[in-house]
Amino acid sequence: MRYFIFILPLFFCSSLMAQKTILIKCGKLLDSKTGLVAEKQNILIKGNQVISISPNSRPADSIIDLSNYFVMPGMIDCHTHVLLQGDITSEEYDVQVLKESIPYRLKKP
Repeated sequence: MRYFIFILPLFFCSSLMAQKTILIKCGKLLDSKTGLVAEKQNILIKGNQVISISPNSRPADSIIDLSNYFVMPGMIDCHTHVLLQGDITSEEYDVQVLKESIPYRLKKP
């Protein structure tokens, strides 16, 4: 019981510390839904969630100053060649794409 009383406050303190807030000051911010660009916006993030986007600054645990930059939603590099062999010694790119069928490339070790 004595250990439980000691560990319980530590658990709550660690969960509160995990929810730190970050304020990102943006010079220009792209709204990907509308396609509009807003100037001098602030993004407030708590934990892993965006809490608000507004021109008003709010208190935060840390501040990232991107006021001289164009900020846009995260982009993911999805470019890949799944059906091409990664081995340098295999056939050239044009041979793989133009002359080898997709089923052949799938079965190749």
